[in-house]
Amino acid sequence: MDIADRRRPHDGSTQTNYAFDNDPVPVDLRVSTYPSICGEKAVIRLLPQRNRFETLADLGFTKKALST
Repeated sequence: MDIADRRRPHDGSTQTNYAFDNDPVPVDLRVSTYPSICGEKAVIRLLPQRNRFETLADLGFTKKALST
């Protein structure tokens, strides 16, 4: 990413570990910037490399919702 060039969109990424319940989880950080009429905007996405939720029930869906 060239932070001096604010007139073009940029993408970048890095990896880090995030401690979740005292268990380090590898996380990909994706950063995107783009110019807008009000200045430069940025989006940061945190993407865990392993899924914490294995099933829909793990997401908290009720039994009624899971049966449909």
